[in-house]
Amino acid sequence: MAPKLRVLVSSSSAYPPTTECTVNSPTPTPIKTDSFEGDISVWIKDFTGDNSGGDGHEYFDKRPGMTYGIVVRGGSFSIMITEAGWRMDGGRKG
Repeated sequence: MAPKLRVLVSSSSAYPPTTECTVNSPTPTPIKTDSFEGDISVWIKDFTGDNSGGDGHEYFDKRPGMTYGIVVRGGSFSIMITEAGWRMDGGRKG
């Protein structure tokens, strides 16, 4: 029997993650936590596992030598504590 791959992500600190991430989908999977908000896309050439979103031609046609890719896009948030109190910095990085 061939190996089976399932790609999981989490929007919390829970481990192991339990949310399936669609592979080879032109629509990224949204992720939102207390410290990060963004999207993740997972591309695997010739993927036949669970939750396939297509053949991945949108990614692989532009990258002929690649066999997989993980794209994370978004921003992190941090809380800064100073003598004057605290403030939340919501600046996007990435």
